[in-house]
Amino acid sequence: MTRGSGAQRAPSTLPLQIVNWHGGRGGHIGFSPAMPCDARLMQEQFERTRRRYIEFGLDYSGTFYMDGRSATNVNLILYNLDDADMKRRVRELFLALIRDAHEYGYAEYRTHLSYMDDVAATFDFNDHALLRLNERVKDVLDPHGILAPGRNGVWPAAYRSQRGKL
Repeated sequence: MTRGSGAQRAPSTLPLQIVNWHGGRGGHIGFSPAMPCDARLMQEQFERTRRRYIEFGLDYSGTFYMDGRSATNVNLILYNLDDADMKRRVRELFLALIRDAHEYGYAEYRTHLSYMDDVAATFDFNDHALLRLNERVKDVLDPHGILAPGRNGVWPAAYRSQRGKL
């Protein structure tokens, strides 16, 4: 129900049709680094990310969400699931965005399953101290590696040698 109009509206998935932007079966993935809420840094992030989209021949779609302490740069990458070349370019773009964010000290705050190991690798302070801690906790709480193995780049001991290959 919209406020003030008295009219009722049924829920709709119409806005999700944007994934079909390129034709064919539409797909999408998001890249959303968290960063300081600073106008100059946000402008630089916008320009850097947009240049990457252009470099890989993809349409840029991004927004910023801000609170008092941080900003999240939500970038939507739309592609045609039936276009192998486009899917390759999306993967290359995503990996470049991960590297760029890491270079500037920003971190992806959530990521697609396919990129969890890549993103986790950027949390490399003190020789990956956070990952080592998470793995120790994982091994104690889930010694058989049953619960979400590999989620957020945290693999159970039995699969660690396979990290990034599964």
